[in-house]
Amino acid sequence: DRLLPCAGTMYLNATSRNGRRRLEIFISAAPSSFGEPIPVPTPLGFSAAPGCREAHAANAHIVAFSRADRTCDWGAPRLETMVPFAALEFGGNFQCAIA
Repeated sequence: DRLLPCAGTMYLNATSRNGRRRLEIFISAAPSSFGEPIPVPTPLGFSAAPGCREAHAANAHIVAFSRADRTCDWGAPRLETMVPFAALEFGGNFQCAIA
């Protein structure tokens, strides 16, 4: 799994406990499309420092795989789709320091 806030990208690869299903999600948005910090709850009340930054024009590429058991190859995806205008958010210490 990779988070690259300064590049505006996130990659997630999740496999089920039994090893038969896998989901890959890659979401990206132009770094310039992220807004100003949004206040988030903290022990001292809501604060935009560090807050979070969101982009609402991200593209999400989603691929789902399945296989008979762990010894088999993944083979062709069972589902592959693109989701335009997805939301992508980086918050707290996972934000680009120069955003």
